[in-house]
Amino acid sequence: MSRSENEIDVKITAPSSANLDMVDRDPTNMNEFVKVSFEEVFAEPVGMHSFGGIWKWAFITFTGVKFWCYRLTTLICGIPCAIFWGIEFACLTFWHVWYVVPCTKAWLIVIQWFQKLWQILIGCFLDPLFESIGRVFSNIKVLVRKE
Repeated sequence: MSRSENEIDVKITAPSSANLDMVDRDPTNMNEFVKVSFEEVFAEPVGMHSFGGIWKWAFITFTGVKFWCYRLTTLICGIPCAIFWGIEFACLTFWHVWYVVPCTKAWLIVIQWFQKLWQILIGCFLDPLFESIGRVFSNIKVLVRKE
């Protein structure tokens, strides 16, 4: 089988977890705003402090419950959410590639003749009108005197 000069080899590979960073799971810091620490939620003003042990156990409880609740929730919902969002973004991509871009391109082609027509109308009617008005008012001279 011979190949023409215009043919290009395209290799499509499925995503792999081989290069997945298991330490930095938010490399673009897109979820910076959800990093909530104990001190951002609870703060005792000066003169109103609870017992030290209560404060310590409240910290341990808050951080532990937040950690394990997140883990259990992702254990139960992580895969179904990944399936849902995978389908959602696949459909959005399909919609964009196969509908939005072609419709936009078609609209730009159609509207181009409106642009040409508008330029002709402006050039034929409004340009001469405003040029004439400009010439009429260009001979007006204003003299300001201080008395």
